[in-house]
Amino acid sequence: MVIADSHPNDKFVHSLKEKITFRNKLPLLNWCPLKPNQVKDTVFNNLDDEKIMDKIDFTTLEDLFKIGVAKRLDTTESCLPGQQSPIGTGNGSTIKKNTILDTKRLQNIAITCRKLAMSAPVIMSAVHRMDLKALIPESVDILIKIAPTHEEIVKFKEYELEHKNFSDLSDEDQFLAQLVKIERFEHKIKIMSFMATFDESADLLEPQFVNLTAASKCVREATKFHRLLEILLAYGNYMNSGRKGGVYGFKLSSLDTLYGLKSSVERSLSLLHIIAETVSRSFPGLLDFADQLKFADKASTIMWEAVLADMRELEANFASAKKERELKGADCPPSLLDFLDKCEKRISVLQVQYKTASVSFSAFSTFWYFQPFFSPLFVLYFRFISVILSYFNTIL
Repeated sequence: MVIADSHPNDKFVHSLKEKITFRNKLPLLNWCPLKPNQVKDTVFNNLDDEKIMDKIDFTTLEDLFKIGVAKRLDTTESCLPGQQSPIGTGNGSTIKKNTILDTKRLQNIAITCRKLAMSAPVIMSAVHRMDLKALIPESVDILIKIAPTHEEIVKFKEYELEHKNFSDLSDEDQFLAQLVKIERFEHKIKIMSFMATFDESADLLEPQFVNLTAASKCVREATKFHRLLEILLAYGNYMNSGRKGGVYGFKLSSLDTLYGLKSSVERSLSLLHIIAETVSRSFPGLLDFADQLKFADKASTIMWEAVLADMRELEANFASAKKERELKGADCPPSLLDFLDKCEKRISVLQVQYKTASVSFSAFSTFWYFQPFFSPLFVLYFRFISVILSYFNTIL
């Protein structure tokens, strides 16, 4: 076995490792290697697979994964997902009066009016007061969907100037015309929606920030899991050295290949089985490595980009609510004043938690050479969990 001289802390200045000679030709482990200059500041900078090569018996690997052996093919059945037939509904109505709206818009407003069962003046009063008791959150959501567009506002104002009133228009036109008269209607109704959903949104964001911070910390400090990666690195370098030479690290997306690479002799065995046996036999102190990853599963469903978007939306809506308070001045509705007083402190807490989680995740991403803007976060954590579960399944 020929191994290049290096020191783990200096590895990013070295070229690829020299090749290793083995008895049988082995398949390539199709992983995504890191270049030597990409290893710096990652977990692999502190790992040295060369020092453990002599502790690993690769005989089983060479015997079970050698190329040129007849394979026993597995057959699997696949089911194609069925298709759902779209269900369409439609109803027609005879428009007896004039209208400045198109047919589909008229139908949507007619449906909305039936759902709301509220007159335009009652809605106008509730919006002015930002009263979520008079205009419940469900009704607010419905109104957001039919808020007058800029083009419609212009058309209704022009129509009023020419005809003085809207009495000759359809009921749906008249309903929307009343909404047009509400100052900053869309702005206000969106603030009401924010007021109605703020607590729920904050309740969803807070544990994600906390769990991400804890998970990032525990995975970075999981020294036994790092040692396991060192063993994985040794196996990959051993298999690939004959043709590509060894590497100093790999992207975590490569963890999937450990279970996907099957023995050429016994197809029920994967490379992960062989590694698990090696850990159990030669590195028993690592058997409880999963204990150091106990917080990782809590972050397994977090989509960091989506969390960032939700937080930005929350901050933008909060800024809009404060702007409305400034615009109304002494006439600001008491409901809005009470809401802002209540949620301002919680927004501040969320911003601190968000910043802490962002810093933790940034350090985490560097440590694992992970690019969060090109892959969902949950996939990365899922790889950790998948390896753990698959690993224990092999030794139970």
